[in-house]
Amino acid sequence: MADGKQPTAVARAVAGAVAIIVVVSLALQYVLLLQQAPDGAALATLRFLSYFTVLSNLLVAAASLAVASGRGGFFASPRTTGAAALYIAITGLVYALVLRQLWAPQGLQWWADIGLHYAVPLAYLAWWALLAPHGALGWRDVAGWLLFPLAFFGWTLARGCPSIRIRSSTSVRWALRRYWSTPAPSASGSSWSAWGWWPSTA
Repeated sequence: MADGKQPTAVARAVAGAVAIIVVVSLALQYVLLLQQAPDGAALATLRFLSYFTVLSNLLVAAASLAVASGRGGFFASPRTTGAAALYIAITGLVYALVLRQLWAPQGLQWWADIGLHYAVPLAYLAWWALLAPHGALGWRDVAGWLLFPLAFFGWTLARGCPSIRIRSSTSVRWALRRYWSTPAPSASGSSWSAWGWWPSTA
């Protein structure tokens, strides 16, 4: 753990490498979404920005680029880089433990999936734990950071499986897959939900 107030040259260089990984992964996922979106680029972009996976990776990208640039500011602050670490850790854990078995991405989608759910979380968390300045972070900061994922999780359940339909852990997993992680195409490629790449009959 680095406790200095400013990131070292090594920390900035590694942050730059992490930024490359996350930007490439996000760009690939976005291009794949646009290629298969039936309702135009505007709605596809809105859908893209409605997933926790994408939002957490975007924050990692902003934090990593800010640190790599050496200019400081909000996104390079210990509180922001710490929040990004928590959110990307949640992204990786939820996907690995709950969502991974629900689909089998192929081709370029597999690469985007690996980048957003495995490579970025592991690379960023290693950077944050070993090289990032932590300042005077405490448990109070963690409590504040948790408000966003908890609110998003509540919205996910409310949107994805109303109380009348919450009958098993399976329904919760499908709600998470539909609204939490990155979009997934249906088996036929022609059936879409209103909010993501998912069969409308799900």
